[in-house]
Amino acid sequence: MYPSARAGPNSITRGGNPSAPPPAISKQGDLIAELIGMTRPANAEEQPLVSALIDRIETLDRALRERIANGCAELQSVSAGMDSLLQLAELHSEKTEEAYGLYCLLKLLKMQLDNAVEDVARLV
Repeated sequence: MYPSARAGPNSITRGGNPSAPPPAISKQGDLIAELIGMTRPANAEEQPLVSALIDRIETLDRALRERIANGCAELQSVSAGMDSLLQLAELHSEKTEEAYGLYCLLKLLKMQLDNAVEDVARLV
């Protein structure tokens, strides 16, 4: 019997809300920008300080988005590697129950990894 014909990780589905809220980091950036716009000083002496703060926030925002994107890309590479392991485990799953158990475990872990990467990717 092939692993796909048995009950196992393939039968697990992930629920989700199709009308998800906007990405958290984008919303946070918008709120910070709005707050800065409301607090701009009329005093010419303080304007450079506010501008420097805005630049620092924007720099941190870009760096955070880049780190999240890079982390997601690395985790997607790990996921692709797990696909190869799953194929190998599937080939051997016909021979022993232990091999089938390994296949199921790897499949479940891959699904969890993919779901976690998806959740993090939605932040940006």
